[in-house]
Amino acid sequence: MPALSLEQVLLHAESLTESGRSQAAVAWLQQHRKKFAMDPRLNAMLGTLLGFQGDLSGAIICLDMARRGGLTSDMVIANLAVCLHRAGKSDQAEKLLRDALPSAADPFRLFVDLVTVLRESGRVFDAAAESVAFWRASPADPRRVDRVSMEMQSAGDIDATVAALREMLDHPAAALHARATLVFQLLYSDKVTPAQLLQEHTRAADALQRRVPPLPGPFTNDPSPDRRLRIGYCSQDFRNRSAGHFIEGIVASHDPALFEVCCYHNTITEDALTARMRGSVALWRDISKLDDYVAARQIRADGVDVWIDLTGWTGMGRIGICAAIAAPVQATYMGYACTTGFSSINARFVDALTDPPGIADACASERLLRLDPCFLGYTPPHHLPPVASGPASADPSRPITFGSFNTYQKLSDTCIDHWSAVLRDMPDSRMLIKNTHLQHRQPREKLLAAFERRGVASSRLDLRGETPSVDAHLATYAQIDIALDSYPYQGTTTTIEALMMGVPVLSIAGHAHHARVGVSLLHAINEPHWSVTTVEAFVAQARDLASDRARLSDLRHTLRQRVLQSPLCDVKSVTCQLESHYRALWREWCAARG
Repeated sequence: MPALSLEQVLLHAESLTESGRSQAAVAWLQQHRKKFAMDPRLNAMLGTLLGFQGDLSGAIICLDMARRGGLTSDMVIANLAVCLHRAGKSDQAEKLLRDALPSAADPFRLFVDLVTVLRESGRVFDAAAESVAFWRASPADPRRVDRVSMEMQSAGDIDATVAALREMLDHPAAALHARATLVFQLLYSDKVTPAQLLQEHTRAADALQRRVPPLPGPFTNDPSPDRRLRIGYCSQDFRNRSAGHFIEGIVASHDPALFEVCCYHNTITEDALTARMRGSVALWRDISKLDDYVAARQIRADGVDVWIDLTGWTGMGRIGICAAIAAPVQATYMGYACTTGFSSINARFVDALTDPPGIADACASERLLRLDPCFLGYTPPHHLPPVASGPASADPSRPITFGSFNTYQKLSDTCIDHWSAVLRDMPDSRMLIKNTHLQHRQPREKLLAAFERRGVASSRLDLRGETPSVDAHLATYAQIDIALDSYPYQGTTTTIEALMMGVPVLSIAGHAHHARVGVSLLHAINEPHWSVTTVEAFVAQARDLASDRARLSDLRHTLRQRVLQSPLCDVKSVTCQLESHYRALWREWCAARG
């Protein structure tokens, strides 16, 4: 048999790989490597395959030989850096990528690998700073614009995120994306007022409205005021996520004689909750691959009468559909804790505690319609772990453990001021703080330093990252006695989960919807005194609860049932109120048609 050429060897290896026989391709290349040991192309192909199969040491040797042999393509550098990083040699991976970036054919690819190495090494703040510097070098590149937003949000440093987004507003190619991201991020900031939030949201809405103008032509919906209405709900969370537990019951509770329900899902990800919801509605559409304008045309074609946006300006939100005016009546509900800024959205559903009449109305672009006593209708997960005794009630000699499982972005300077005041008042107490960001080194260090500056030793803090499952997450509530809410952006699902696990929650009310959700939730379970308006009252409530261990033990065993029997879980009442508002809004539209 004649000797094979290098080209024949490589072509056969490619054929084996493309047919799914990567192990055979590796064996084939290794068989011929002795003859072509110094060829960079063979080493690059073999190294890449070994990396995919988990042989990192072999992959690194081959890929490095390819690089030293003169094959310095972006792909070789990227694959070598990934293998070095996975092998625990992140410093080498970082240096390799930094050295290669200036001459890269596609710098963006190597940059993504660089920030990934930094982020996965716990250096999320460094990754965010690199993304801003990389964007500045080519501010019109939409990939770089998106990456700034992603890395800044992954870092969770709100002040730095807001500063970077404001800088991007000065660049036309980045301005729209920056505004859309900025308004959501401002909800985490303790440095903006409700009036400023309205102003920023109005600017963002105006900018998006210029990009997505209203669809042409009149509506063809039958303007009969009392006919059966078609309601369209839009979200990416028709699944086992926080928002899913607030909308599932409402969708299933609508009166089918008066309302036909349609769901427009903005993701391909589905689960058991998705299946239940899909089975309870008249129409289900996946709009995740449709742009706002195309989606709006589809919604009009479907004959939707009342469009309910459940996501607002959140990362995967489809607020642009409202800009296109997809339905005669448009409203926003539940999934976004602020005004949208759109005059084309007729209403936003709140309650009298989250949005006190008069004051809140002046800071909203929509008409505020109130669902009292609580604007939410919660359907608990089908499986909840049993409530366990808290640390202090299980062992009276143990110090009180406060806790918070709110996201890192919600831990503003003011929030840490509040929590530190409680911990200083009870010097023997501890605090457990858990969220995804705390698995990274830099956020942990920043948070510990923030408490240290406020007189709380790091030895009193237990910082934890993400747990492997929902059950493990909920079981962690057994390790805290009292939960402390975040500020200004308060918890919703986090607060309800704590209550369902028998943990009382203390909250300080602010002046806007996102800073007052705790007021509504705690009133709904008949514990209004757990929501206060001053730091002094916050500390006093924490001290009173902490000193009454019998009360804490009783709450452990009674809170879940109280939540289930409260207005918070009265989904039918909330749905009936929504239906009344839908009908009233529809009749207004019909009357305006003459």
